[in-house]
Amino acid sequence: MLPIFQVASPNFDKKNMSLAEISAKPRQRRVNVPVHRILSDNLETKKTFSANFNTRRYAVSDDKVGKTTTILEDDEPMRTEIIVETIEPDTSTRITKKQLSRENMRLVEENRHLSSKFHELEELSVKKITKLREKINVLQLANTHFKKDIEELEENFEQILHENETLKYELEKLRVCKKCEDFQVAIENCHTESEKYQKENESVKNKYKELHEDLQMLKIVVFRLNTQLERYQELLRRNNIPRPSMDSYHKRDIEISGVELSKEILSDVHRDHKHIPVLWGNVNKHTLGPLLDAYEDSIKEKDEIIEEYESEMNKFTGKMREIMEENECLYKRLNEDENCSSKLSIELESVKRELKNTKDQNDALIKKCSLKQDKLEEVLRIYEAKVDQMTRDYDVLHGEYVKIKTENAALVEKAKSCMNSQEELRSQLHNFIPIAVHNSSVNECKKWYEELKLQYEAEKEKLVKNIESHVKTIEDLNKEIGNLNSIKEKLENNVSHLEKQIKKLETKQLEIEHNLNGVQLSRSALKKQLHKAMEFARDMVAEQEMLLKALNQRQIENKAVKKIGSDIASRMDYLKSQLKDVQKNAWQDFATVEQTIQDQANTIETMKGQYEKEIDGLKSIIARFEDDKDSNIKPENMSMAHYFLLKNKYK
Repeated sequence: MLPIFQVASPNFDKKNMSLAEISAKPRQRRVNVPVHRILSDNLETKKTFSANFNTRRYAVSDDKVGKTTTILEDDEPMRTEIIVETIEPDTSTRITKKQLSRENMRLVEENRHLSSKFHELEELSVKKITKLREKINVLQLANTHFKKDIEELEENFEQILHENETLKYELEKLRVCKKCEDFQVAIENCHTESEKYQKENESVKNKYKELHEDLQMLKIVVFRLNTQLERYQELLRRNNIPRPSMDSYHKRDIEISGVELSKEILSDVHRDHKHIPVLWGNVNKHTLGPLLDAYEDSIKEKDEIIEEYESEMNKFTGKMREIMEENECLYKRLNEDENCSSKLSIELESVKRELKNTKDQNDALIKKCSLKQDKLEEVLRIYEAKVDQMTRDYDVLHGEYVKIKTENAALVEKAKSCMNSQEELRSQLHNFIPIAVHNSSVNECKKWYEELKLQYEAEKEKLVKNIESHVKTIEDLNKEIGNLNSIKEKLENNVSHLEKQIKKLETKQLEIEHNLNGVQLSRSALKKQLHKAMEFARDMVAEQEMLLKALNQRQIENKAVKKIGSDIASRMDYLKSQLKDVQKNAWQDFATVEQTIQDQANTIETMKGQYEKEIDGLKSIIARFEDDKDSNIKPENMSMAHYFLLKNKYK
């Protein structure tokens, strides 16, 4: 806006005033008019400057067409007032450079803090996956031990069947005997021994059932572990967390472990239904019930920890969104500052033009005054006092003009400082990470996700094939069990038939007396077999005692594991307090954005080194596991009894 010049003369009317009406008056005292300012409601403010001076014998009227001057012959002084208004921008709402730098520092520190939390969550997820894999390996070893136990029980069952056949053969031989009384005694002994063997068979069958239940429970555990692994993999895919590159040797090891796991997956009935939490309390007949209950409690605790981390991730995403919104607001403010600076430059140019116009007008007025003074030299003696007053008024105006000049120079300097701050803000904006880098990283994550998806589908197809082959083997085993049951029924029928024949043999006691010697020999042989059976029973009792000791040791280990869990919880609280202290120190220590970027690069390199070390450690563990597996497959280990293996396991 242009400055407003207003000439106020309340005692003088140019149109209605005549020369006769003007009368001579004594000189009046100069009225001091203070400099005042008018504040507006808008963002812009106006400055007003005013001054008084008295006219002598003339008045100036500026019209649109031309300029006319009227000379006044009377000595009436007229008090006039010139008001100059200028507009000054209000800089109270403008954002300063310090505020922008503080906000940038705060955003950088929050980004760094969030990235550190994200890396910690990644490390925790990797550790959990490694622990689950170790537990799966332990369960696989337990499955192999139970398989060996089942094979040994089947061998014992075959031996008992063989002994039963030998007894039948001996009974057929006894038909020819003549000494009935001794034969009856021998038959009664055989009945007692057969009853003992039947009891032993029933105990063996019960143990076989318990082992079969143990296998089913272990299969359920393996199935649940597989579901948890799939859940972790889905979480990694949703968060677009890249997996480390694996060597061919490491991939081969993973495929081998996948094949071994697929051999122990549940049947189609258990595979199709939704997962229901298993109540291990029903399995109180054998030693695995309390162990599996403790394992279930540990899984629940880990699920709760996983839910807590998911809630923290949701909070993290909310904070990231808030930070993005703040960045957008700052970017809009920067654009508004640029627009304001352009407007200020335009207004400065207009002010300069107006100042030039005022200078020209002042020069014109000075020339007019000099001309009028030449014409009015004759009246100078009378109006010397008035001329002095005019010069004083002129000095006041000149001082105000000098003030306006100084204010104009100050405005120019402010404009230069605004331009410099604008350039610094632009340079800071160039230092930020461009969007193209973020887009490239997102594209790489998408490629890795597609590759992992293809690998998962291939592994899934392999597992389906292995499951089909296992289903076929299970059907074959069921058929064999049916055949064995039919054989068992036939043998029971034969035993009943033999009992009928024994009743018939009571009538032939006289014919069997001459074969007593042979019966005595058979009796001694049966005594030897009884001794063998007693030794076998003693071995079974010793095995049961060893298993009970192993169970007690396992319970002690579970108590120690619970103590370790409580220690870990206390350590987590301590780590949280340490994290708060680190946050407070971080707000004081970070100086510039460039240093934070360098620190992030260094931390990324160290994390890569640690990750490679962990991969090497896992490879060495896998190699040791394969060596142990090869050593367990040797014939020396195959010949050992299962209770010795359990003893070595729980040392």
